[in-house]
Amino acid sequence: MNKEQPKDPAIKPKRHHYVPRCYLRNFMNGDHLYTLDIKNVQGGFQEPIKKNHPNRICIEENFYSIKPEFTGTTFKLDEYDQLFVESEVLHHLENEYRLITDKLINSDELPMNDAARLCDFLLQMKLRNPYWLKDVIEKNKVDWIETAIAQIYEVQNSAVGPFAWLPTDIRIAAVQALKNANLNNKDFGKQMQLYGLIMRSSPDSERNEKYRIALIDCQWELFTAPQEGPYFITSDNPGHGIKLDGLIYNSNFTGDFVYYFPISFRHCFAINGFVRDESYSKGMNSKMIKHTVVGDHQVIKVNNNSMQRINRLLIASDDWYLKQVRQLNQKKLPDN
Repeated sequence: MNKEQPKDPAIKPKRHHYVPRCYLRNFMNGDHLYTLDIKNVQGGFQEPIKKNHPNRICIEENFYSIKPEFTGTTFKLDEYDQLFVESEVLHHLENEYRLITDKLINSDELPMNDAARLCDFLLQMKLRNPYWLKDVIEKNKVDWIETAIAQIYEVQNSAVGPFAWLPTDIRIAAVQALKNANLNNKDFGKQMQLYGLIMRSSPDSERNEKYRIALIDCQWELFTAPQEGPYFITSDNPGHGIKLDGLIYNSNFTGDFVYYFPISFRHCFAINGFVRDESYSKGMNSKMIKHTVVGDHQVIKVNNNSMQRINRLLIASDDWYLKQVRQLNQKKLPDN
């Protein structure tokens, strides 16, 4: 992968969309969409439903910037330009997304290469989100570091390994120093997020292969909402999964699951792990798509579950559902 050369700081973007505009535009009604900060509602605030625009939502300043203080760590991010993730890593899939989803909506099958790239996009949408950083990486950071260090210990203690010639006390001290450096790195989570995005950005990334198998071998179905509504909503962390235990997951593609990903207010993409065709494993040239027009109950069920794994915002093409959910989530004042 070519590494971007440094650019003039004066033209570097500052506002980074963690949910891309190419995705959010599909939930516009004319020149706008609607948003509701459901966390504020649940916190007891009188939160309005806002008429909004993709240019103004799901933004954090410099969220994907590789900062100077990220140098000299395990992830070696100083090998990349400050805006490499924003300018190179994310934009490739964003540029492909519209064409692929148009095919998904308008055809009964999708070329396998497009199916693979759609899977890469779904995975990237999770990895790039603040929810992944705060609720996945930060919560699991210590366990992941401990596991990695245990694997290093196993290698360095091997009688035939590359470190066998070093005295035992030096080997132990070196590994302990590495462990402490990572545990004490306050930016470990952010660096791990950026590193993960870079490592998975190539179309030929082996890291993505197991997810392509897990997702494409399942039945793919496209739900279409009723012509007159209600319509599908989305959020500032699009996509959720449900497993046999009935729990809502941010991303869990093992075993039996159904993963829902709204792609517009009229359509929701569903990956059904309970039914499998093994099309990717069998080397098929295309992926079949089942098209289903669903009723009010199914749309509202998907919308309700979409609320369970978000940062703050619900996003919709109209305010009908947002009004219902705001009323249900408002705290009732105690009787005097």
